[in-house]
Parts: sequence; structure tokens; C-alpha cells
Amino acid sequence: MRLLDVETFEIKNFDDNAINENLRQCAIISHRWTDHEIDFQSFQEIFEDETKPDGPKISRERKEQFLRRPQMQEVQITDNAINKHKKGIQKAAQACSIARENDYGGPMRYVWFDTCCINKKDRQEHDHAIRSMFRWYQHSNACYAYLGDVSASDNEVAQSQSVRASEWFKRGWTLQELLAPREIYFFDRRWEYLGTKSSLINDISLATGIERRYLQGGYSEACIAVKMSWMTGRKTTYKEDIAYCLIGLFDIDMNSAYGEEERAFMRLQEELVEQISTDESIFAWTMPNLPPYGLLAPRPTCFSESRNIVTSSNKFRKRVPYMVLNRGIDFRVPNKLPDNGNATDWNMLNAKFRKTYKLKLNCWRGDAMQNTITIMLHRDGANEWRRVNCDKLDVALKPRSSSSIFGSKTSLIRIPHRVLDEPKWGEHGIHIFGQNLIES
Repeated sequence: MRLLDVETFEIKNFDDNAINENLRQCAIISHRWTDHEIDFQSFQEIFEDETKPDGPKISRERKEQFLRRPQMQEVQITDNAINKHKKGIQKAAQACSIARENDYGGPMRYVWFDTCCINKKDRQEHDHAIRSMFRWYQHSNACYAYLGDVSASDNEVAQSQSVRASEWFKRGWTLQELLAPREIYFFDRRWEYLGTKSSLINDISLATGIERRYLQGGYSEACIAVKMSWMTGRKTTYKEDIAYCLIGLFDIDMNSAYGEEERAFMRLQEELVEQISTDESIFAWTMPNLPPYGLLAPRPTCFSESRNIVTSSNKFRKRVPYMVLNRGIDFRVPNKLPDNGNATDWNMLNAKFRKTYKLKLNCWRGDAMQNTITIMLHRDGANEWRRVNCDKLDVALKPRSSSSIFGSKTSLIRIPHRVLDEPKWGEHGIHIFGQNLIES
């Protein structure tokens, strides 16, 4: 891990054994990437490259000017390469200046910037940073969130409106930066202090749609569907980052592979069903105008209607967990099914002969009724099943017994979760997956 020394403005390397100790002396910077950011290579060239005949482009004395006068109003710059990154240098220098102070969790010895502290040209280093970032935010002494589109104001109403409208709350990567740190100090575009996550929690909850209890450290209690819903309205520059920015939040092991595009989100879900096979809320998603589809969601926005789903309830029924295979996901379903959801009126048809089937999930609406979430499956042909009615989540009536939900005798239903052969493209440009039903 690389950290930026706040006194010398030098990037220092630390091995894994020393990371946690140094993070306790470190402020991690959260911000939106804009033009003129300074990356690792440019930082080395401008400040630290002693191998060149004329040395770095900025002497130690000039570097000191950057640190002591972060706004650089008095620093004359003529080099075009430096001017290109002037705003990024200002941002880094100002963060160092604040970190040296006693306020805002300080004084700090280091800051960490995702711009200049990661060598993104080294694929291994970049991948390691992506998979470790959430943990780094957790163990850092503090996080400074720079809202470059907000101005501090004496008018509390105007400032609240400005904070809630910030683009910082609409970026994919800032979700983990909001949830993981112990404390966040927010600053406006001039690095004037706005408040902490605790003091601004009402504005943050309104801006993100995340309940206060999750913002206050309880995010690990949220089920998969709820965590996915927090990505609603967020954007990333690269399609793959929609998935990669969630790796730490879900605490799963998954490598990055830029170039896979939308496939990254499908792969994330495959890892989740394999590593967390008891949370069935991952199947509780909706998408309008979607043709018959598979079991996993096309994109995170499909969970926008799943914010109040829970997986802890006195209605929880033990059953054999679903099994994840290369060919799909296996559920055990009852042989005899209630007719039209009425638990007292049994339909004697065996499950395997039905053309439609409501798959009841072990998750519920988090309201007073706590209705069981169900998804509709339809057999298309002899042995193919697909999810249908994807525009809504159905609910089941209150069951009378465990067997009325899951049955005492069961068959095995298999629903592939990914493309097994050449992809077929639906009218909306999304993969359509086949489904199979087999007997146990």
C-alpha cells in the first residue's frame, strides 16, 4: 500500500504487515474524480523522479510551497505538465494541510488518495487495491469527503439542500466510502468544514435512501437485496465498476477483470449465491418490460423496489439451502402445492407437472404484514423454466405450516443462473437464460 506523507509530500510504500498500523495514522480521502487529477506516474515525474538528469520538475523548496500554500495563489507555475494537474495537486496538498492539524481526527502522518497512491498501470496492484479498499476505509483513522460541488453557507436550509444534491452521493465508489469509515468529515469545494456523517445524517439519508441505522454502523445487518438497492441512482465511469465497488461491502473474494463489462455484475451475483447461500433476497428483484429471464438480476437498479426486504423473521422456515452448481441453482420444492395460495385447499398435481410455479423465498417485506416474497416461474417447453412477471414481486398469504410452504416431500427444481451456451439476446438487449426441472 502507498501513502502520501503529509510533511514531505512523498509517496511511501508499506508492506501488508504494516498497513493497519499506518492506517491508524492516516486520513483516507473520498472525492469525485474530475479533470486534471494527478495519477501515480505524473506525481512521480513532477515531484520524485530523481533519475532524470535535471531531477524532478519541482524542487524540494517548491514542493514546500505546495504544502504550505495549497491554493498555490503565490506559486508561479510555467510547466505545462504541472499545470495540467494543478487542480489535482491542490486537492492533495489541501488534504495534507488539514491532516496535519489537530482537528478532524488529526494530526495525521499520512493521507491516502486513490489518484496518486495506486499504480493503475500495474494490474496486480490495481486489483489488490480494489479488493482491499473497503478494509482500508474501515481501519483508517478518519475519512475526509471532499464535495467539490458544494459551498458552505450560513443558511442551514440552503446548505442542507446543497449537500443533498451533491454528485458525491451519486457515484458508485462513494457508497463504500460512506459506509466503511468510523467517521467521515465533510468539506466543501474550498475545503471549508461542513460537518461529520453523524451531524449530517438526516441529509445523507435523504440523499441516498439509506436508513439511519445502516449509516450508523449497522450496514452488515442489511440483506443482499437492500444493499443492492443502495446502488440505485449511482454511476461509475466503467461498466465493470458497478460490480467491483460492491466487493468490499459484501465481503466476498472476487478478482477484477476490466473488459468484461456487464458480465461483472452477473459474476458478482454468482459469487454471492455461492458464498452466501442462505440469503435468498438476492432473487427478489424486479424489472419492467423484461422478457422471460433467468434467476439473477441484469443490473443493480433492479433492486430499487427491494429497500424494505428482510431475511430475519419469525416466519423463517428451515429448509435445505439452495445449491449452486455450474449448470444452475437447485431449489427443493413441495410435490403437492396449495391451490391459488390457499393453504387449506390442496392441488394434487405434482410440482414437476405444473406449467407455472410460485417460488417462495425465505425473505419478507419489512412491514407490519411481513408477507413472504415469491417469484413466478414458467415452464417453456418440456424441460425449460424461466422467470416471468419480472416487473413485480408477488407475496404469499400467511402459511399455516412449514409443509404448506416447502412441503414434506419435495422435488428438485433447477434454474440456471448464467449463460451456458451462446448468449441469446432478448428484445431489450439482455441475456435470456434457459431453465430446467429435474426430479430428485
